[in-house]
Amino acid sequence: MKQRAWERNDIFIAALIVLGLIGGWLVVTATPYGMGLVNDSAVYIGGARHLLAGQGYMRLSGDMGLKPITHFPPLFSLALMLTSLITRTDPLQAARLLLPLLFGFNIVLLGFWVRLLSRRNDLGLLAAALWAFSDWGLNLHIYTLSEPLFFTFLLLALITWHLSRRSSQSPWAVLNGLATGLAYLTRYAGAALLATFGLLWIGQAVRDRRWNNLGRWLLGALPLPALWTLYTWQVGETVGNRQIAWHPISLEALRHGLQNSLNAFAPDWLIRLFPPLGSVFSALGLLACVLIIIAASLGLRQLWKASPEVALPPWLAPALFVLIYWLFLIVSVSLWDASIPINDRILSPVYLMFLALGVTGVGRALTSPHQVARRIALVGLILWMPLLVWDGITTAQMLRQEGQGFAHRGVQTTRL
Repeated sequence: MKQRAWERNDIFIAALIVLGLIGGWLVVTATPYGMGLVNDSAVYIGGARHLLAGQGYMRLSGDMGLKPITHFPPLFSLALMLTSLITRTDPLQAARLLLPLLFGFNIVLLGFWVRLLSRRNDLGLLAAALWAFSDWGLNLHIYTLSEPLFFTFLLLALITWHLSRRSSQSPWAVLNGLATGLAYLTRYAGAALLATFGLLWIGQAVRDRRWNNLGRWLLGALPLPALWTLYTWQVGETVGNRQIAWHPISLEALRHGLQNSLNAFAPDWLIRLFPPLGSVFSALGLLACVLIIIAASLGLRQLWKASPEVALPPWLAPALFVLIYWLFLIVSVSLWDASIPINDRILSPVYLMFLALGVTGVGRALTSPHQVARRIALVGLILWMPLLVWDGITTAQMLRQEGQGFAHRGVQTTRL
């Protein structure tokens, strides 16, 4: 049988690179006035500037003195600093190069991961295309914030986990640990990723009665986060400069966040035209969260009780990460920071996992022996993919009209 074009690995890699270039170009096109800036952006840029000046990872305090930054991990500021050194520009200008590159690279990583998840090149390209043209993916990568770099290490961790399933004598366990540790040094939400893969490696070690890979993972995962934690403990009042106080997350905020778990896949303009669709996606968001809990529970049961010869389901890592990430959000809001908004930025890792799992599920439905399932999946794909792509393109056109955040003309001209 003649091999289809998208089944060839060289075509797959070339197509992924093209999609990555398109994603980077969309970021550049959407930000003619510069990258978006918010309060957190000032901390990252200031930290990078002080690093360039040889003063360390510092911020200006109220008395105009320098104080160590502990509320934000240092890796994104380090990336801005390195980009500034290479381009010989200020970190504010360096972000204009770094963030489009990160979006393009992340698109390539997502396509490669979904290809490993589904064992199909066409599904990897589909997931990459959906993210490249998505409004939420674009919105995340136009602000000078740490999320784009966090996605890089999140995807590298998921990829190295899948590759480690193929060989027990490979360096993938160390690399998986390293990617996980670097994710923590980019955003404290990386603690959820550490917990996810820590649980998976421990469970596998107990099941297989082999501890070598767990040791390798710990060697890669723990040193850098431990050093940063000790440093923040030494220079700050608490780890990460956060005080522990009990202010439980409200049920309304939790319900709202769970309902919004599929917001990324609801075209904004279509919801405005047909408001009842918003309720449909809210119900589907709750259903998706319930399915994730069931899937993670079944996967963990197989991890701990099945024989070593039984392969772990490929969806276990992303499903477990979604569950632990939600638990991390609940604990964070309830104990450390009640002001954390459960919005698209915070939920973006959940969106990415649902995108990968959803595309993989559609692929399985398209090859199902049941004709009804195949038809539903095909019709849904044909109808919904153009809507999502159009939503992303119109978002890019809208963003291009104004700067974002502090770069917006309304902010620049306000009398305040």
